[in-house]
Amino acid sequence: MGQDQWRNEQAKFGMGLIVSVLFFILSFFSIPIYDQSELIVEEAVFLKSAKISGRGHNYLEISIGGRADKLIIQRIDKIYLDKDLFKKIEHGDTIQVARVAENVFKLSFQNQELLNKQLADVHRMEVGWTNRLLSITAMIFFVIPMLLKKQPRFKFFDRYYALKVDGYIMALFIFLMMITLFFVGSPLGEVKLIS
Repeated sequence: MGQDQWRNEQAKFGMGLIVSVLFFILSFFSIPIYDQSELIVEEAVFLKSAKISGRGHNYLEISIGGRADKLIIQRIDKIYLDKDLFKKIEHGDTIQVARVAENVFKLSFQNQELLNKQLADVHRMEVGWTNRLLSITAMIFFVIPMLLKKQPRFKFFDRYYALKVDGYIMALFIFLMMITLFFVGSPLGEVKLIS
């Protein structure tokens, strides 16, 4: 492969680097953590019997009096919901809700906390750090070929392979990401606990 073709391949690695940097930057904003003072706290009347969403649902909707739209307990917060106590809430019961817009971060019923915001916030921080680590891994993965003057070639089972952005390199990249997740212990695995 000539120098011009290798420069074209390096440009593809450059695009991968740009995407990785964007993911790194977005990891600081994608999962916000709100301070207690930012939450709107209100008492509300629960409008229908409480039911936990089935498997595969990423959030739980709550209908309360005085609001046409529903409040939402997002995926991470739903993991830390006391489901047994939540199921005891009946139509017409008074609950205390702490929210930002329609997203609920704290929920109380009969002076008992149903939603552990502190644990959910720790989970959110861990997800952010995991996303940053994966982004940094991707940045390193894409920047190294950009520093090489010649296209590297690798011998594997008596065949030579040139380094380029194709199915093989993406499979290697995904493999490296999985290894990183394995050694770090991704909090994303906890999402499976939703029931």
